[in-house]
Amino acid sequence: MIALPAARGERLTNSTAVCSLRMALKVANRAIGWHIMGASEILDVRRAVLQPRLVEQVLQKMGFSTPPNNNLAGLSAIYGGWCRNIPFDNIQKRLFYSGLAEGPVPGHNSAEFFHQWLIHGTGGTCWANSHAMHDLLEAVGFRVMRVAATMLVSPDVVGPTHGTVFATVDGRQYLVDGSMQTESPVPVEEGDPEAVRHPAERVHLELREGHWHVRWHPAHRPDGLWCRIEEVDIPIGQFNEYHELTRSRSPFNSSLYIRVNHPEQTTTIASGEKVIMKLDGKPVIIPLNDEQRARVLVEEFGIDEELVSSLPADEPLTS
Repeated sequence: MIALPAARGERLTNSTAVCSLRMALKVANRAIGWHIMGASEILDVRRAVLQPRLVEQVLQKMGFSTPPNNNLAGLSAIYGGWCRNIPFDNIQKRLFYSGLAEGPVPGHNSAEFFHQWLIHGTGGTCWANSHAMHDLLEAVGFRVMRVAATMLVSPDVVGPTHGTVFATVDGRQYLVDGSMQTESPVPVEEGDPEAVRHPAERVHLELREGHWHVRWHPAHRPDGLWCRIEEVDIPIGQFNEYHELTRSRSPFNSSLYIRVNHPEQTTTIASGEKVIMKLDGKPVIIPLNDEQRARVLVEEFGIDEELVSSLPADEPLTS
């Protein structure tokens, strides 16, 4: 059974200026098998620790009847389920900036992150996504570390600009990244990593100048993009400080971006276009108007329709 994470009369945070409790109740009532709990049972989204019942609900929605084992197969199952169910998107962030933008940027609290996903279908950008993934994996017994990295989008980029997660299984470290969505954990070691389940997600690791460099292929950069690992096993406070820096500098502050994996392709909306990446790694690009974008968000990504109607228009690109 799924609990609604806000007691009646509580003031919800971040994007909930547009996601009222009334709307959450309406959405939950439409969902098969979801149960509205009493006030004494409802999750307080302000807590930093994932409660066991919330973990159970998240795993259930991802398709697990019981938690996977704490081995590589279990890590692969959870991470693969994440990539196919929890989108990498900036919807909550766009709603945050379209309102008063008070308080921390969305995603500091993993319980709230999962609340938004369970009710509205949204995920988050890299810092929010990784914070929630870290806490979920830790809750089911994995050894995990928060990691700060930099996407090398230009020679003069100042980092860290990217949050990710390392998990350790049987003495080996694995990259489990909610932005790259490789579906299989990537061994943090030189040489060609073990094959990922989605051939479109070609990943390569190199150790250069004392830093791991990860090359991956996002839909908007089919030629590939390097990500440099900067700091490993950083405390939550430092991780959140890096996240807060995105308030003033982030490519995800001004226009919609969302991506999720499917068995035969990845689907992305970026810069007003729908990008389908097939298994051969060749993108199919489809321009979208506002009506088409809304329909794709609801029908293909599973985002709540009322939430979609509240999304602001993309801001024009500036030179």
